Amino acid sequence: MDPLNTNRIMLSGLSTGMDTRALIEALMTAERRPLNLLQARKSTVEDERKLFQEFNSLLLQLRSASQAIDNQNSVNSATSVSEEFLTFAATSSDESILTATATGNATPGEYEITVNQLATIGREFSGAFTSDSTAIATAGQTMTIDYGGTTDITLTFTGGESLQAIRTAINNDSDNDGNVRAEIVYEGGAGGYRLIISGTQTGEDNDITVTTNLSGPSGSPPFIDATKEIVAGNSEIEVLGLTIERDSNTITDAIPGVTLNLLGEHGAGESLTLNIETDLEGIKTSLQNFADAYNAVVGFVRKQSQFDEATKRAGLLSGNPTLRGVQLQIQMILTDEYTFANNDFTSIGQIGLEFQSDGTLKINADVLEEALNKNAQDVREFFGFFDEDPESDNGLASSLAVALAPLTRSGDGTLAVISQTLQDNVKDLEGQIDRLERRLEQREETLIRQFTAMESAVAALQSQLSFLASMNR
Repeated sequence: MDPLNTNRIMLSGLSTGMDTRALIEALMTAERRPLNLLQARKSTVEDERKLFQEFNSLLLQLRSASQAIDNQNSVNSATSVSEEFLTFAATSSDESILTATATGNATPGEYEITVNQLATIGREFSGAFTSDSTAIATAGQTMTIDYGGTTDITLTFTGGESLQAIRTAINNDSDNDGNVRAEIVYEGGAGGYRLIISGTQTGEDNDITVTTNLSGPSGSPPFIDATKEIVAGNSEIEVLGLTIERDSNTITDAIPGVTLNLLGEHGAGESLTLNIETDLEGIKTSLQNFADAYNAVVGFVRKQSQFDEATKRAGLLSGNPTLRGVQLQIQMILTDEYTFANNDFTSIGQIGLEFQSDGTLKINADVLEEALNKNAQDVREFFGFFDEDPESDNGLASSLAVALAPLTRSGDGTLAVISQTLQDNVKDLEGQIDRLERRLEQREETLIRQFTAMESAVAALQSQLSFLASMNR
């Protein structure tokens, strides 16, 4: 609102000699004090809401960091499908032959592996034709492709089909389902165009067999050049002296928790070594993320309590019971003792998380490594033990994730409700401010009219006095 509309017509004290503009401004300044208080209150409530939203975001980050190591699903109702806390590193002594990845179900150890044979796909080759666009099929001729699928691909030609047309018919057949791929390759020189029919899956059960009465390049059977046939085969490896055969070059079930990717074959008497080791750096990174998220919450609460010498006041949320209650709840979970059967770890200090003098957490890498080397599964249990019985104690990270859920939940979570309440207060204050601004505008208009009337009255009296004075001369 314009404190004093300068476009309004005012006499500005020409008759009375008073600075009527200054008088009105002074009066309006006094009457605007309640408005200023409302605007300041609105600004404060908006700042409080932003702080609670920031606090909620920090708690969400802490919950996410907890869930990343608690081995529970996203709603903390059951054990997660994949391992979240323990990570392992798989190192091959010859990555040109084999690479590997390990999950939390792996067991540290050393494995001697020999790759005897890679799994292959089956291929059938046509004879070499001088053209791929010349008609080679006659009406009634057929082709059947057995590829290990549920239904063979069967083609019946209408006559006049070329290699190109046959290729398209194979690739687009409704019984193909992407299991067979037909391509044309030009050899050049003394060779010609060949139709190559390949399986897309490795393993002897996915071999390709083509039966057809199409004529070959010389105008007589066979269409298929049997000398170039590639038979689909299984992979074969030796792990610690045991021979293992699979239909793929990706083997997931030979070593529990380890995926083997076969890339090449060994010669006679050759082998490689695969080492599975606990990924200390990976686990440390996850715990550091957890510590960082917790420290951010601690830092936020501490900042609200600090006294600002410039403003001579603490943070807006200093002493707020919600902040204090949440911080206390988190601290109790972190400092609690956890007891599980046959598990020696009961507190965070034993696995390398240490409280600093300012209340933050720091990782002691030596203690963490020692704990993991002693019993990595027990460390895992300390953080992520889960029991559907609500009376049972869960692990530290599991407990924290569960405790933070009702605080950070969207819509009806504790902090979401607080934020909405503050937003409602802002809207109410905006309504009060709007109504008061309208009243002040009306008050200003009234003052302008009153002072204008006064100036007019004084001017009239001065005119009469001047007239009377001239009559007496």
